[in-house]
Amino acid sequence: MADTDVGYGGVTSHELPADMLSFVTTKLDSFVKWDVLRFLKDNPHAADTAAGLARCVGRQPEVVGPELEEMAEDGLLRMREVGGLTVFTLTQESATRDLIWRFLEKCEDRRFRLRVVFHVARNAR
Repeated sequence: MADTDVGYGGVTSHELPADMLSFVTTKLDSFVKWDVLRFLKDNPHAADTAAGLARCVGRQPEVVGPELEEMAEDGLLRMREVGGLTVFTLTQESATRDLIWRFLEKCEDRRFRLRVVFHVARNAR
């Protein structure tokens, strides 16, 4: 499907702003990552293990764990050892947090969400 082709719900893929398109295609390439960011937006001071965050977003730890590690590599999360456990928190880097907040605010708009779903589904591994 070309970038100008019509995708899900008649939404064309080129309708995302460039910064959001880059974010979605390079850092937010799964629905698991989207779920984690939504949870952390609502709980910005949360710090938990992969198993704990998996429970919070209603997913299996073996699915969430690798996604969290990728998110940490991409700078969306901070990963650290606490008492022998790997704990994840939202990044403290202000530009990245601002981008995450802007993305999630734009997701309040149904058309924007459909565009994001189109990209995430298209790029699903």
